Amino acid sequence: MRTSCCRGIVTGLIALALVGTMAGKLRAQVLGWPLQNFTGNTCGWTALSGVSFSYDPTKDDTGNGGGSARFTLDYVGTNSNILDVSVNNVDCCYCDLEALLNTSNYVSLDFDVKWDGTSGVPLSYFNSDGGGVQIYLGNGYSGIPIASFTIPDAATNGWVHVSAPFFTNEGSNSFSGISLFKNYTGNGDGTATFWLDNVSLVGRTTNHFTVSPVSTAGGVFTLKWNSVPNYTYSVQRTTDTVTWTNLVTAYPPGGATGTTTSYTDSNSPSGHALYRVSSP
Repeated sequence: MRTSCCRGIVTGLIALALVGTMAGKLRAQVLGWPLQNFTGNTCGWTALSGVSFSYDPTKDDTGNGGGSARFTLDYVGTNSNILDVSVNNVDCCYCDLEALLNTSNYVSLDFDVKWDGTSGVPLSYFNSDGGGVQIYLGNGYSGIPIASFTIPDAATNGWVHVSAPFFTNEGSNSFSGISLFKNYTGNGDGTATFWLDNVSLVGRTTNHFTVSPVSTAGGVFTLKWNSVPNYTYSVQRTTDTVTWTNLVTAYPPGGATGTTTSYTDSNSPSGHALYRVSSP
């Protein structure tokens, strides 16, 4: 179990002075979004019949008193089975995130995994039978596939960190949760068991997010910034650095289409004002 200091998504804010054209520059990033650290329970996670999972306080990769989730798959028979477990970041009563997310803000699903070396089913069979574990948005294969992974051989000797990068063609999709899905065939060797911990989404990072003035004339002010395709932004304005006014949110509609985006304030105040841009 690793603790997380932040809830939700945090990005850098970029300020620009209207008078003097002082372009602010700051590293902007989207922080990781924890789905479950398994500190006391497995709240938010569900599994179909045939897969047993539970909170295990005896297994933790940091030794700080937390726990993990223990998954056991039944390989006793020779029938086809499925691994289908889901976590819902809207209804998770423990992590209490309660937010609809968007894939354009993230690059991978990361977690720690440990394989039970006493399992009757070897890890090599688990990985090869039916291919890797698929990651879907929503519930099982009825959702959108966004990534896949296999459990590293080193997980038979202890905890291993795994990063499953999102497919480059996954696009921008809203989601309330993810599923781990895999078809597998019983081989008569009993069960396969592994543990998961610290399951989280890793955010995109954009360095040196810069806002620049374009023009100031007749009460109209235009600014531009380097953007990320599919991202949306908010633009705010202040004249006293205390009270900020939202000029536009979720801009541009549908997300940026290129690496530069601009916005025009057609009613900019006389004197001076400060603008800032943030995402999301």
